[in-house]
Amino acid sequence: NVIRRDWVMVAREEDVAEPGTYMLVELDDDPLIVIRGRDRVLRAFHNVCRHRGTAVAEEPCGTVVRLQCPYHAWIYDLDGSLIRAKHTEDLDDFSFESYGLAPVRLDTWQGFIFLSLDADVAPLADQLGDLVEHMARFDFAGLRSVKRIEYSVAANWKFIAENYSECYHCPGVHPQLNRITPYNLGEWIPTNGPWRASWMPVTGDHDTLTMDGQLHGRDFIEGTTEEDHKKIYYFVVWPNMLVSLHPDYLMTHRLVPLAPDRTSIACEWFFEPESIAKPDFDPT
Repeated sequence: NVIRRDWVMVAREEDVAEPGTYMLVELDDDPLIVIRGRDRVLRAFHNVCRHRGTAVAEEPCGTVVRLQCPYHAWIYDLDGSLIRAKHTEDLDDFSFESYGLAPVRLDTWQGFIFLSLDADVAPLADQLGDLVEHMARFDFAGLRSVKRIEYSVAANWKFIAENYSECYHCPGVHPQLNRITPYNLGEWIPTNGPWRASWMPVTGDHDTLTMDGQLHGRDFIEGTTEEDHKKIYYFVVWPNMLVSLHPDYLMTHRLVPLAPDRTSIACEWFFEPESIAKPDFDPT
């Protein structure tokens, strides 16, 4: 009712930046492939050959000239169209045009890739509501990832989103964080749509959420104001995206439900390219 119908964030555009690059993802146990065409357009397909159901790509990511099924060697172009299928010329009711890879709805926002298994889903912008306008002053697509960790949690994915949305637990569980952004300070941000937002102040002589609260020469995120430089923003973007905007970096959590009581989480940190290019850049 949720994961198979809504737009779900699965990756970043930078993960498939060049023509021919692809990555495999799963959405509610459906194997999918996200690939960038020679026309630089991003597309998504079911990673299933139309002949006998074999995966047309087996490595988790890579670069290809075309996709070839390893079973009977049907060949698909980067746009999903079938371009070679041996010994089909005498088949009745068969055409190359009818047997391309099955497409999956794909859209992007701020450099993030969203997929939907619902062919009739409304546009992504409709689901995001006023989040698009609220974030328009930022260029998250221009940020670059420097670190990704993946782990699993023995909890339902909705509990994780709920836990992320409050800091009542911070004094006992996150004392270092609570020292920089006290749990009883901050405000909710009015929202219109399936997203929620709040902010917490960076107090005292601290500048950001690091172990010592200092920037260490990193640039502020483009689009942030002087007021933003003393705040941490938290966004829950339904159904599976958690976003933390700090003065000098963006952190995201992507939730992948595995079972009613287990969730896989991919946590990623993004910085301005100018910060990354500095000789003394240290994201740790």
